[in-house]
Amino acid sequence: MKSASSLVTAALACSLCGFAVAQSGEETIVLLPEGTELPDVVTDAIDLPKDENGEYRVSAQAVAHSARGLATANAAREGGRAFGEQMAAAARQNREDRARGPMPDLSELRPDHVPDNAALPELPERPALPERPALPEQPTLPERPELPDQVPANPASGG
Repeated sequence: MKSASSLVTAALACSLCGFAVAQSGEETIVLLPEGTELPDVVTDAIDLPKDENGEYRVSAQAVAHSARGLATANAAREGGRAFGEQMAAAARQNREDRARGPMPDLSELRPDHVPDNAALPELPERPALPERPALPEQPTLPERPELPDQVPANPASGG
């Protein structure tokens, strides 16, 4: 709430000021009371310089400033492009480092820097296989009743 009241105070102070002061202390804007006649400086048209043919003459200073502005814009564009490519490469490298780990420094591993006593590391022994559990006993099945050699005829069929 404090910032809102300070904002209102600043707006009120600006609206009550009758003129603005440039950095050098010289008045740059003067508000005129209502109903006064505007000075000619305010209402006169600005005449741009023209050549003998009546066409507007280009200022050499304006051309120089324009060229400098275009050079600045082109430099900013190229610098921005280079910065973007640099950031993309850094992001790519960061992604690879996080996925695989950083690349080892191989600059010291030249053929003339290989140690003479290089030996293969010892491999661990193969672990023993666990004992197999004993198979459970097979359940005994009930005995099958013996079937007669011939099937009796069906008395309902009449045969």
